[in-house]
Amino acid sequence: MPKPITLITGALGAGKTTTILGLLARHPEFATAVLVNEFGQIGIDAATLKGGGRQLGELLVREVPGGCVCCVAAAELARGLATLLADPTLDRILVEPTGLAKTSQLVDLLRRRPFDTLADLQPIITLVDAGRFARSSWQAVPYFHDQVEAAEVLVVNHCDAVDEATTRRCLEIARALYPPKWRVIATSFGRLPDEGFAAEPTAERRWGGRLSAAQMEAGDAPSAHAGESPASPSRTAAPHPPQHGAVLHDHEAFTSASWLWPPTARFSAARLDLLFARWGADRGSRRRIERAKGVFATEQGWLLMELAGGRPHQRPTHHRRDSRCTIILAGQGEVARREALEERLGTEISSCLVTDQTG
Repeated sequence: MPKPITLITGALGAGKTTTILGLLARHPEFATAVLVNEFGQIGIDAATLKGGGRQLGELLVREVPGGCVCCVAAAELARGLATLLADPTLDRILVEPTGLAKTSQLVDLLRRRPFDTLADLQPIITLVDAGRFARSSWQAVPYFHDQVEAAEVLVVNHCDAVDEATTRRCLEIARALYPPKWRVIATSFGRLPDEGFAAEPTAERRWGGRLSAAQMEAGDAPSAHAGESPASPSRTAAPHPPQHGAVLHDHEAFTSASWLWPPTARFSAARLDLLFARWGADRGSRRRIERAKGVFATEQGWLLMELAGGRPHQRPTHHRRDSRCTIILAGQGEVARREALEERLGTEISSCLVTDQTG
């Protein structure tokens, strides 16, 4: 069975090591290995973990010093992971990369052979410093921007060092991110709820099957915990998102439809360009596309595609969880007509697939 691996990322000083120590203290029943990467030659974080680990039962700490695991130390990381994955005594592995690492490159490594069959990648936890995250300047820092975009559980840490208005500002920024995060947590001292650190196999993923809006709202997400914020006003974040092919929502004069594809599916960037351009030119129709947004794994890399004001836009993205698309259409109609439209739009998007691995 694939071994659960959790990436705990964040910029320098975000509180990754403190968070790991707190999580391990609450779950000493698991045999855990922590793979620590530090930019310098002397492992300060590893020494801290080893010191704290004396009270944590069985804890194995392996160091990857001397560089960033997404570039100069990548080979050493791969060797360290291979050794830990082959250890039958371990229940799970935590990876704490240097604060300068790009999370998306680590995810790409874990999705390549042999790790794609040996590792069960758990939701990516990214910590951000509340004071820094509230300022927009972080978006100009490549590794910081990468870490936030790739995050699935976004932890706004050090809230004790800022006022309530700054914390609220952080949560507003987090809610506006696309794709939405599974879980957003505002905390201090790196404290996470147990649900943020579940050592369970990933739920079986079903791609391409349809899930109604009622099903998605009824039982696919637990209620938020204290100190935790839903990822968006209309959806509560969950450790594992609902896996579905298409969902329709109605709101006053608008209808929205959404689709998911697994990260192994590959789209043609050229076909997507043509499709979004055609949608933009179709604004005169009665059921025009008011807005479209999606992230897609393409042969040119991961892209964020948008259609706003009839104009298509695209840029690279560090999101790695899945490919997805949401379309908002102006006007409503009968259920049968809406379902027919959803099917047609889904077919148009799926026609851009180069490979379709939905198993």
